[in-house]
Amino acid sequence: MKLWLQTLLRKEIERYNEFDNTDFEIIEIAEEIEAEFCKIKTTADESHIFKLRFGLARYEEELSQKEVKSYLLKSMMKFMKKS
Repeated sequence: MKLWLQTLLRKEIERYNEFDNTDFEIIEIAEEIEAEFCKIKTTADESHIFKLRFGLARYEEELSQKEVKSYLLKSMMKFMKKS
């Protein structure tokens, strides 16, 4: 699994555990040809896994938007320096 994705997942699990008083724990990470798999252990109700995934997707989108804004800002700065 890509390091940034592992970090993202670990941070979201920590945040979710603290916020929802759950005990999600990463047991194993396996990388296949075009997919990554993560085995997670918990005693929480199964509905929490869907909430965790939603939070992770929201976090990924937020980071993606920040990357786009950062790229656009850098591009604008380069353009302004050339002018």
